[in-house]
Amino acid sequence: MADTTDESEEMDDPAAGSTTSDPETVSVKVADAKDAGLPEHRELDNEESDFFRGLIEAILFLADQPQSLNALARKCELDRVNTRVLVDSLVDDYAERDGGVVIREIAGGYQFVTAERYSEAMKLLFKNQKRETLSR
Repeated sequence: MADTTDESEEMDDPAAGSTTSDPETVSVKVADAKDAGLPEHRELDNEESDFFRGLIEAILFLADQPQSLNALARKCELDRVNTRVLVDSLVDDYAERDGGVVIREIAGGYQFVTAERYSEAMKLLFKNQKRETLSR
C-alpha cells in the first residue's frame, strides 16, 4: 500500500520537527543569544569599547582562575562577539608589549600569567616562599 502523505506538507510543518524529507535529519531550534541570557550583538562606539576592554582586563586581573568567554560576557553584560573581539585585542596587546605578564587561554578560559621569559627568574625568587591561604 502506498503512503499518501504529502511530503511538501510535512516539510513545511514546523510541528513535524523536520525540514527535510530525510527521516534521519531533525531540525532543532537553537536559542539565540538573548535566550541564553546575553545581549544581542551591536556595534560599540569607541568610548564603550574602551570601557568594556578595561572592564574585561580588570576582571582577568582579579580572577583567581581562568575566565571563559561566556563568563566574561555575562559579567560585562556584553554579547559574545564583542567580548571575543575585546579579549583578542587584550591578548595581542599584552603579547606585543613584551612585558612581565601576558593573557593566555587556559582550560577553556583566559587568565593573566607570567611571561615565559621570566618564568625561571620567578621560580628562583619565590622558591622558598610558602603559598599563603586564608583560613578561619
